[in-house]
Amino acid sequence: MSTHAATSTFTLDYVKTIGLTTNQNGRGFVNPYDVAFSKDGRIFVLNHCDSARRNLMRVGICSFDEEYLGEFGKGGGPADDQFSSPVAMAFDSQDRLHITDEYNHRVSVFDSSGNYLRSWGAFGDGDGQLNGPAGIAFDLDDNAYVVDQNNNRVQKF
Repeated sequence: MSTHAATSTFTLDYVKTIGLTTNQNGRGFVNPYDVAFSKDGRIFVLNHCDSARRNLMRVGICSFDEEYLGEFGKGGGPADDQFSSPVAMAFDSQDRLHITDEYNHRVSVFDSSGNYLRSWGAFGDGDGQLNGPAGIAFDLDDNAYVVDQNNNRVQKF
């Protein structure tokens, strides 16, 4: 058995920085946590914020040319279009954005225009239940993989 591992070297070239800091709704980011790209190339930025600035929890939408295109999910809370602690997001093949919320123990789903569609997940430690969902990713068959951090597992949906 060999312990030698092949290595390859590659470099990444810096291209550009997008965004600016803000303490208000609208253009700019407040504690950006994650980024996702829609099929048409729009950039979705998840603004996590802190409890003192709960009203700024949202997803901002912009272009690579830094054009402000809108936002949704404004404010912290338990309502359908709100977040308590948004952590990660990913698009499925139908261009629906799924956002994990570790304190609401759910995944909220929005269309690519920012309209709330539904939520899924329930608090617990059983199969299909979530306790602090964090990361999320989709495979080529649209199976969702959710990091269920407080249950120390990854679940496939």
